[in-house]
Amino acid sequence: MTQGSFFPPVPAADRDLDDVDAAAEVGPTWYRPSELELPGAVAWVVVIGSSPTTVVSLENWRVSSNGVTLTLAIRAVERGRRERKALWQALGVHHGRGELAMLLPPGGLRFGFGFADGRTVTSLDESGWTTMPEDVGPAEHLPDRPCLEGLGRSTTGAATWQRDVWLWPLPPPGTLTAVCSWPDRDIPETTTELDADEVLMASRRARAAFGDA
Repeated sequence: MTQGSFFPPVPAADRDLDDVDAAAEVGPTWYRPSELELPGAVAWVVVIGSSPTTVVSLENWRVSSNGVTLTLAIRAVERGRRERKALWQALGVHHGRGELAMLLPPGGLRFGFGFADGRTVTSLDESGWTTMPEDVGPAEHLPDRPCLEGLGRSTTGAATWQRDVWLWPLPPPGTLTAVCSWPDRDIPETTTELDADEVLMASRRARAAFGDA
């Protein structure tokens, strides 16, 4: 057998590289992780709230040098396809785009974190964007409290809904508390204690993707 490349030939490009902006956009560090950094990881799947029909968990912890990307995952059982579709659609509105509690009903899902130094942040808090002064640009703005921002859009499966969120800044050493409540799904206010030191150790494993970039 002739030893060749695994990949087929690549045709010549019909555009010049000068026509393409090859530099990654680097934005404010408080509202999303740096795209020029490879994160460390914590192998956690943390259930923060549950009922006979619903489980809310925080998964895929990817820790940057200044914050944490994690996946808010919801697993639910419903009596029929119509009911499940309605649940996913509601989550897509309330938590699946933009702010994490858009048009949230009184009995809807809410979650958040408490730091060991007393600071807190919840999905009901205003985004760091809305608290930014009009005469200050995003790169110069530094929120005076922790931020919890949605990343991208939500995805759904047959029995799952999930969306990535960004927690800024890194928690201080000690206990990181995760709190969840979802009255409409029979989930009472539930507190889960985590070891923030594991998150901080993962942050030290984060590294630049391009050397000194």
